[in-house]
Amino acid sequence: MPITSHETSFEKALGDALRRLRAGRLKISIPPTFGLYRHWPMAHFHGTAEFFYQTGGATDFECPGEAFRVKKGEVCIVPSGVPHAETSVHLGTNYSALVAMHNATGFTVLNSFADEQGRIGNRELTTYSGKRGHVAFSFLEEAATAKSVEPSLRRAFIKSLVEAFLLALLSDIAKGSTSSLTEHSSPLVSNARKLVLAQLSDPQLSVAGIARQLAYHPDHLSRIFQQNVGATLGEWILRERIQAAKNLLAQSQHNISEVCWACGFSSPSYFIRVFRIRTGSTPKQFRTTTQTHSSA
Repeated sequence: MPITSHETSFEKALGDALRRLRAGRLKISIPPTFGLYRHWPMAHFHGTAEFFYQTGGATDFECPGEAFRVKKGEVCIVPSGVPHAETSVHLGTNYSALVAMHNATGFTVLNSFADEQGRIGNRELTTYSGKRGHVAFSFLEEAATAKSVEPSLRRAFIKSLVEAFLLALLSDIAKGSTSSLTEHSSPLVSNARKLVLAQLSDPQLSVAGIARQLAYHPDHLSRIFQQNVGATLGEWILRERIQAAKNLLAQSQHNISEVCWACGFSSPSYFIRVFRIRTGSTPKQFRTTTQTHSSA
């Protein structure tokens, strides 16, 4: 797959990962599915698998079952529900990474960087609408279960799934079917919303952190955001977390604490209190009512 001058940085990085995979030079780390959907200090987790390709420097991952380093040209697949904390390392080259995450209509791809203090931020982020890319994250989940595959077949099993995943994303990116937030005129507001949605499960998510990633002062960002949306950025983050919680509560496999941590709330008691204030019912009551209506 040759790289042409018109390719996006996402296509270039994913294409590079694909070539390394086919040449047998792509190391893939998959942390064990331990401590699923549980709060872990300084860590967060996602409801679906996450694809992480190191494009510069290195990342030190800490998960409940394992700590490891991912270097430039290597991949980490984080299974759904696995808490993980990331520390940037400027190793040979400056830290940078491509991250692909599932979303409601397709997937999100972002380029991460780290400042001199080692704080990780996102320089470029795009959401894509595409059925192939949307479904492809199930391939990552399958790769995470590879320990149950016959050892002699395991490596080929993982490689084939990752190759299918990369090809699906590259196919949708090549189509240019982006899912942009066009209802707001300000590009700054659109980018802020994309960053929030990509980091919603992170309990460290804050207005100051989003502003830093966008290279704007928090006060200026909040003022522009409120002018465009009619709510402060902090209020909008809370709204999105409540909506995400509603979506997860409709799925019976997640208990209340799991929903709490998955949506970035600091504690189950705080989550229950805020959810009741915002919706008029507790998470448990909301789940019961939702399931009753869906079965009627």
